[in-house]
Amino acid sequence: MQLRGYLARFGEAVREEGVGPCYAGKNLCNVDSQGNVTLCIDRLDEPVGNLLTDEMSTIEERLLTAHRRNECRSCWTSCRGAIETLMYGGDLLPNLLDYHRMTREVALAG
Repeated sequence: MQLRGYLARFGEAVREEGVGPCYAGKNLCNVDSQGNVTLCIDRLDEPVGNLLTDEMSTIEERLLTAHRRNECRSCWTSCRGAIETLMYGGDLLPNLLDYHRMTREVALAG
C-alpha cells in the first residue's frame, strides 16, 4: 500500500530534471544508529551533527542551512515522497486515506 499521490509522481522522478524541490533538512532528516544526523539517507557521508554530542538547536540550524543549499532532485524515495505528498500534494483526502490504510494498531505494553 502506498500513497497514490506519491506513485503518481514517479514519471516526474525518472525524468532528467527529477522531482524538486527537495525539502530534506526542513521536513525530514536521517538519523543513523550512532546518532549521526544527515540531510537524508543519500547523504550519510555528510553529517550535520550527532544527537549524542551536539545540541538540538545546533543540529536544527545546520539542517536548515543544508536544506537551503540543497539542489538535489535525484530521488523520489518513500521517505521523501510520502511526507511531501501529504504536505504539498493536491489530493489531500485520498492521500490521507491511503496513509491511514498503511498504518495499523499496535498494542501498548502494559
